[in-house]
Amino acid sequence: MQLYNIFSFGSQSSESQIVFLIFSLALLFLLKVMIPEKYSDKLLSKISIASCACCLLSTLIPQSENSFSKNTALYWVMNILLASSLFWMLSISFSTKRKQYSSLSYMIILSLTLSFVICLSVDNLLLMLIGLDIHTISSVFLLIFKKNAPDKKATMIKLLLISAISSAVFLYGMSLIYCNFNSVQLSAITPNIQTFSAKLGVLLILISILFKLSVAPLHMFAINCYRHCSISSILFFSTISKLFFVTVLIKICYSLFEKGITYHKLLLYIVAILSMSVGGIMAIVEKNIKKFIGYVSTGNIGIALIVLTTATQKEHFNIAILFIISNTICTNCFVEIIKALKKRAFISNFDDIQGIGKIHPSLSYMLTISLLALAGLPPFALFLSKIDIIKLILLQKHWILLFITCFYSLLCSIYFIKHSRNIFTNDTSMVKEHYTKSSNISLILSFLLLIISTLLIPSINF
Repeated sequence: MQLYNIFSFGSQSSESQIVFLIFSLALLFLLKVMIPEKYSDKLLSKISIASCACCLLSTLIPQSENSFSKNTALYWVMNILLASSLFWMLSISFSTKRKQYSSLSYMIILSLTLSFVICLSVDNLLLMLIGLDIHTISSVFLLIFKKNAPDKKATMIKLLLISAISSAVFLYGMSLIYCNFNSVQLSAITPNIQTFSAKLGVLLILISILFKLSVAPLHMFAINCYRHCSISSILFFSTISKLFFVTVLIKICYSLFEKGITYHKLLLYIVAILSMSVGGIMAIVEKNIKKFIGYVSTGNIGIALIVLTTATQKEHFNIAILFIISNTICTNCFVEIIKALKKRAFISNFDDIQGIGKIHPSLSYMLTISLLALAGLPPFALFLSKIDIIKLILLQKHWILLFITCFYSLLCSIYFIKHSRNIFTNDTSMVKEHYTKSSNISLILSFLLLIISTLLIPSINF
């Protein structure tokens, strides 16, 4: 099989990106082994940043008619993921605490970039599995940067076990597809063959992706791991990683939709209901901020899955991508603010941030705005995206989904407003010296991105 035959779109551009990234990773590994560390760190950082920037530019600049189409939502997701990797590298490179990061961090981020390009470009399920595993293994290594964590090894083992189970399910589903369609191409799946094993193969692949997304009822392992992760790891797992996996799932469902295959919708229907129910109810009683982020993420992904069960036109899939992008922006802003607060004092639960409005009003107002945005209240981008999903549900007359979506949105509004009120009304045990002025560039950029998305997303028409 020739390499250029396994790409679904942008064949030449995607092929060159993957080969270039693999060559860059190999070069970084050789330099890491052969050159002393005090000389190699700066060189590795420059090569990594240049490689990621070249991939982003090759995506932004159309090279041919077969390159990424600027009229598709997938084009913007790819740009967001590549830009996030580049910004991550630059933030490490210019960080005042650069010494605590090793050159391994650049290799990890570049490996994540490779997984983005592979999974969003290929039509071959085997290569897609390889890309997913590259992403998971690279993500696990992010936990290395949390120092003095007694449960770090246990958390890494749990995440690797989750990944191994998910990959095994994906591999078995792919083998069933090959037995029925004599191919592992996603485009080879057709409604002409309706055997039980063919349907089971498709469902197992979707279950594998849902497992990686940590949706209900497959959410407990990942959310328990959240508690022992650093806030920087939470920032990645709850934003970029979720956006990546949801986009892969949407890509697979879109391919099935084009072929007129619908037997997978019942699975997504059930998972969407369970995710919203579990995410909404558990977030009410959860006081730990890290686990709270996990439950809110589970519930919002459930809303995105609704689109995949009710879509009747190709344009409807853009609604799901737009919603998950809005959720990523809101979650990123909230976690960045919590990260800034943790630099000033020990913060683990919501009780620790009560009353901080009396001590640090600027961060408190930013935190309140991010909470209201993440709750999906107007006029923020998540609310506008959610309105499009509710319109789609009404169009299809799925009254159960409509009730659960509205109920989940109501629950989100209640406990997010409650936490926002406690920031300013309750007393705090923190002393003022814990809080100083912040010069965190990523915090400022994430908040500006939240405001800009609120203004721009209503006018976006994919």
